[in-house]
Amino acid sequence: MTTFASVARRDDIKPGLPLAATHGERKLVLLDDRGTLRAFDGQCPHAKAPLAKGAICSGKLICPFHKAEFDIHTGAMLAPPALAPLKQYPVRLEGDDVLVGDTPLPAPSGSEGGIGTGQHIVLAGAGAASLVAAQTLRENGFAGRITMIGPEAAPPYDRTALSKVVLAGDKPLDELPLLKPAAFFEDHAIDRVTASITRLDARHKRVELENGDALTYDAALLATGSRAAELDVPGADLPGVQMLRNRDDAAAIIDAIAANPEIAIVGGGFISIEAAASLRKRGLEVTLISSSPLPLANRFGDQVAGGIHHLLADKGVRFVTGEVIAFTGADRVDGVRVTGGHEVKAGLVLVATGARPVTEFLDGVEHDEQGGVVVSDRLLAADGLYAAGDVATAPLAATGKLARIEHWRVAEQHGRLAALNMLGRDLTLELVPFFWTFVAGKRFEYLGQAKDWDEIIVDGTPEEAKFTALVVKDGHVDAVIAAGNDTATARLLPHMNTRPDVATARAIMSGDRPH
Repeated sequence: MTTFASVARRDDIKPGLPLAATHGERKLVLLDDRGTLRAFDGQCPHAKAPLAKGAICSGKLICPFHKAEFDIHTGAMLAPPALAPLKQYPVRLEGDDVLVGDTPLPAPSGSEGGIGTGQHIVLAGAGAASLVAAQTLRENGFAGRITMIGPEAAPPYDRTALSKVVLAGDKPLDELPLLKPAAFFEDHAIDRVTASITRLDARHKRVELENGDALTYDAALLATGSRAAELDVPGADLPGVQMLRNRDDAAAIIDAIAANPEIAIVGGGFISIEAAASLRKRGLEVTLISSSPLPLANRFGDQVAGGIHHLLADKGVRFVTGEVIAFTGADRVDGVRVTGGHEVKAGLVLVATGARPVTEFLDGVEHDEQGGVVVSDRLLAADGLYAAGDVATAPLAATGKLARIEHWRVAEQHGRLAALNMLGRDLTLELVPFFWTFVAGKRFEYLGQAKDWDEIIVDGTPEEAKFTALVVKDGHVDAVIAAGNDTATARLLPHMNTRPDVATARAIMSGDRPH
């Protein structure tokens, strides 16, 4: 029997503004849905972010931290990284008191099964994009065969946690979060094949595996991700020169640090920045070698990159500017030789100089100069073949320009859209690129996509991780970098594809303009 309790006054719940409430120990978020009051779980299923600090826009509740989106009528998940809906609870009014029951309402029924019986969908890759595609197919009634192929034996896991959490020692590798429990695949009749793909023939819809097996498909998703780029310098093959792309890489780094407390990290991107902060948290001596004196300046601009540099330096990370000439050592790496006469002592080197899409096995599709697969705004690369995530060079909704984006949430969004289009939905890409990074315990967000800019307008203090930076081109905001302003960025996210001007972007973020 449902027990109701008063959780708020009716006047406290304003249209367009989520409100936090509690029922016993349960955290809730209350919404005014065009005059109908609704109560949902108050924490995002992805990472327990407080949804009352998010935003409501166009019928969606947007998580403040990682920007998952939920239907405000039903709680259904509309955009990852959350992979589950919100539970909804009954609401009734007694005078001005809002009462909420403690028993969830029945979940909305999904699509009827029976779609695609006798068909075979192959998911080439076993990461986030393929996992979301498989879930979406089953949730929307696909009854045919699904085969997921990938080289790692482990079920799909949260790869972003490797540099952010595991290297820091905040969570052991064997507790790395799985995107879904292992039983999910059996429960949903998803065949997992642990193997590398040697050839995908798009013309004949055929996939060949390293073990000699071959499969044909009616539709397929190419989501093989990327591999870490290697440096072509002397000593690159020495033991102790390490990449970070998967669980095995992380395990090798963790095993090595006990005997090698001096670490060099090569690269000025997000993996190198996160790894430097994480390994420094373990008390290791960390030197970051980058061709730029301000890592990330090419993405964030000098002022924001300077703030990140300050945060890392304050934690004890040492910086060396230059290009790697060679890794030194006899039986194992013992140092890095850098232009400018620098010699960096290190018993372990992490090379994080970018990634390359895994597409060399493809036949019958168009590639760009980086090896990415060129797709339409429906993610089609060839007849029946879709591409998602790191391998997909897709048009941006804001500008129509082609871009290959290596972001976790984008890969999941691609997987969902591709799956729905396999089922005949004919949906186009409308997503706003978004990612987050951790630096010295501070979370930085990036909304949109900007390769160049006329100016970056910074409000706040980047070195204190409390700011918003508007990346402006031709008077329009193409991207936003922020820290400590989660609600503001949640408000702005749905509007980024309109390329708002500076005044409009600021008004939306402040709440002065309806969002």
